[in-house]
Amino acid sequence: MLFEVLYYIFIFPLEQVLDVIIDVFYRVTKDYGLSIVLLSVCINLFLLKLVLYFDTRAKIINIRKKECDNKIAEFKRVFKGAELQTYIRTLYRQKHFHPIYTLQGLGGLALQIPFFIAIIHLIQNATYLKDVSFLWITDLSKADSVMLFGVSLHILPLLVTLFTLINVFYSTKDKGARIQGIFIALIFLVLLYDMPSSLVLYWTCNMLFSLFKEIYKAHLRKKESLDFDTLDSKDSLPASNITLQDIQIQSVSNAQQIQSHKSKYSLIFSRIFTPYSALDSKVYTTYRNISIFAILNICFMICVFNPFAIYSSDVSQFDNTQTYQTLGTLFGFFLLSSFVLIYSTSFFYKSRLLKIMVFGISVILCIGLVYTFVLVGDYGAMDHFMLQRLNFINPDFKMQKYISFFVTVCGSILLAIFFMRWLQPAWKILFITLCIGGIFYFIEIIYAKQDYLQSYQVLNDSNGQLQPYEKELFSYSKTEKNIVVMVLDMFSGSHMSAILEQFPHFKKSLDGFTLFDNTISTTNSTIHSVSSIIGGEYYAVYNMNARKENLIDGINEAFGIIGDTFIKNGYDVGYFIPNHLSASFDKVKTYNNSITLVRNNSVYLGYYYQSNPLIKEKINEYIDKKDTTNFLLLSVGLFRFVPELFFRPRIYNHGAWLLGDKNFANSQVALEFASSFYAFTHLHNTQSNKPTFKYLHSLMTHLPFTLFFKNGECVPFTQNSVFNEYSHKNIINIPKEYKNPYFQHYDTEVCALSYLSSFIRWLKENGIYDNTQIFVLSDHSGFDSIGIPYFVSIDEHRPDALFLFKDFAKSGALTIDSRLMTNYDAPSIFCENLPNGCHNVPKNILKYYPKNRNVISTIPVHWDISQHKKNQWLISFYFQVSGDIYNEVNWRDITQEVKNGTFKIDGIEH
Repeated sequence: MLFEVLYYIFIFPLEQVLDVIIDVFYRVTKDYGLSIVLLSVCINLFLLKLVLYFDTRAKIINIRKKECDNKIAEFKRVFKGAELQTYIRTLYRQKHFHPIYTLQGLGGLALQIPFFIAIIHLIQNATYLKDVSFLWITDLSKADSVMLFGVSLHILPLLVTLFTLINVFYSTKDKGARIQGIFIALIFLVLLYDMPSSLVLYWTCNMLFSLFKEIYKAHLRKKESLDFDTLDSKDSLPASNITLQDIQIQSVSNAQQIQSHKSKYSLIFSRIFTPYSALDSKVYTTYRNISIFAILNICFMICVFNPFAIYSSDVSQFDNTQTYQTLGTLFGFFLLSSFVLIYSTSFFYKSRLLKIMVFGISVILCIGLVYTFVLVGDYGAMDHFMLQRLNFINPDFKMQKYISFFVTVCGSILLAIFFMRWLQPAWKILFITLCIGGIFYFIEIIYAKQDYLQSYQVLNDSNGQLQPYEKELFSYSKTEKNIVVMVLDMFSGSHMSAILEQFPHFKKSLDGFTLFDNTISTTNSTIHSVSSIIGGEYYAVYNMNARKENLIDGINEAFGIIGDTFIKNGYDVGYFIPNHLSASFDKVKTYNNSITLVRNNSVYLGYYYQSNPLIKEKINEYIDKKDTTNFLLLSVGLFRFVPELFFRPRIYNHGAWLLGDKNFANSQVALEFASSFYAFTHLHNTQSNKPTFKYLHSLMTHLPFTLFFKNGECVPFTQNSVFNEYSHKNIINIPKEYKNPYFQHYDTEVCALSYLSSFIRWLKENGIYDNTQIFVLSDHSGFDSIGIPYFVSIDEHRPDALFLFKDFAKSGALTIDSRLMTNYDAPSIFCENLPNGCHNVPKNILKYYPKNRNVISTIPVHWDISQHKKNQWLISFYFQVSGDIYNEVNWRDITQEVKNGTFKIDGIEH
């Protein structure tokens, strides 16, 4: 675990950045081998300043070491024992030297180690390198092999060794250094000999670059007639004659020569980096520190503080087996981005652009602070990285956003101008504060994770391991009644005729069912209709508005009263509610604590994978992409930091984030949604000794989608949709903005019916089909209805609901009933099983169907309950519907009549 977290902190972020760079180079060159070569050149050029710095430090340390060695040799002729050690320590202190400082000579190599390890991991996961050729290499994912004199040789490792030896013998004449270099070259020959050729190609380019660097340095030394390498030879001056002053003179001479060389070609560019004489050391240090701490604050807010805050807000939305890895990755991206930015800006230190650079970075930080903590924007809850509303596309607030942006930028500029001298301590204090906040969020995440895992731990009994809530939620009675209400969120009822025509075997599996193919929902989203599905028309939006009751309390009341009523009549009652509705169900159990209430979409995800080897296989193919969560969190961190007006819409565009594999992230969510309905239809037993009532709400058929129905099985991550295999695709009206993913909606609906067929088969096999009443409903349809009038669907109304019903002791071919029905009619049917029915629920609609029936369907202003008043649903449109809902003459827009009071909705009055 520890080593894995360390990998995610120090290696994984670098690996991902290198992967992106290779991808960019490949798009330009169309050659992966050449892209690896360019990657090596890019890394070496980027690190050249640091490498040269370590080379200079190594020379200085070597000079000090030789000076100390000469003195120590003199000391040994005079002193011994403790006295000798005292003189040696004093000498080291005077010369500012310690033997451990000689390790600074390995600084250049140490810089390459993280890149080398990252490249190893990158190549191990780079399936795109398989069977890719380059020059004589036939497969970049394997060791290169060339037949010479009947022997298969790996050429690249030999080239690496050759370039290393040339470099060693060219760069030094010291015998000990050459022996050490030969030894290192042989070690790399052994280590790299059987490595993938892409990795050895990268390291070969590194060694070649290092050789060219030494040749260029020798060229400069030759022009200056000062070659410190040759001074170590027998014909040169003694090493003791070379002092640190010589090194400093050489450094100045090098700088002057390089500057003179540059001025011949790019005078204007060179002047940018000319030392700015107006800056004394104190001012320079101040500006440098302001720049460093400003960068640290920016990177920490984007990579750590904001993502940690999002993670801690709801740990249930993340993979709890990867918590430390995810948090470690975010911290690793902070370290990497801070290093890259500080190192890049260091080129401007003591240059004419230093003040401008510091000013610009400080202004950016000020703007980020304002938008992170003040102008945060209201986007509602974020469910699986999907924002519930997008305020930045609201035209009513455009001018307000322009003004706030202008004021923020101007204020940040003025702050940076007039308070520059105080920014250094201010940014230090800010960084410490953000670190404390990050630690607080980290601790909060750890505690929340523990509470979450304890809340949903797997239950056990004497028979062995059970799946979560198997006893409470999925036990059925062999002798008593079983009432099952399954809700498939967003299932388009108008698709059923097309599905049954394309897959006629479903007609047979739906034994004894009736399909009400003319069913309408009272609203176009879940939160407005869910209470009426369980409690009847009494909880339709217009009746709740007429009573002016608290909306959340009304939803709790619908589920609470129905559950309590069934329990008091001897039933076991269980509810499964999706996460995004959980906030509206906090008081359900106060009506009766015996109600089983489960509110966790992902609780059956592990069971789903274990029970479906094909799905598990597909998941394993993408398992290396599970880290997409890290990039989505980084996107969120950046989203919160930048201004709302211009930048946030480019970071988040209707579900698509700037970073990360959005499709795979959505697929993970979709599989989580599907796992619940799979559990409803495959987890069951006959151990209940009471009648049972179950309300099981699944998001399987809700956005996002990933399942395809292929060869009778539900498979993720393929592209063969049954939607495209049938002519009905020409009549399904899919809005343009939803076209790309929306055909999969049809596949998930087919998959849901396939899972339902398995449930029916189990009921029959266990002899409880006749004593089970089944309702399969949807709260509303998707954006792909067939036949709904255009003037209704254009306002995003999704009224065609699914209504499948199988009564007790009912069998035979599927029947079609085209009477006008609503999804709130279901309670009138299942409440008939109780001697006194349910409170506020009318008699069975199928037995007391009204003449000339008409119903009300509405379009609320928003699907988010927080966008409504506490005691009133805000409605944009009202429609009165009678007869066939697919005939536009049966729809009447009564919006204005309702709002001006000339039309009174005849709901249920009590």
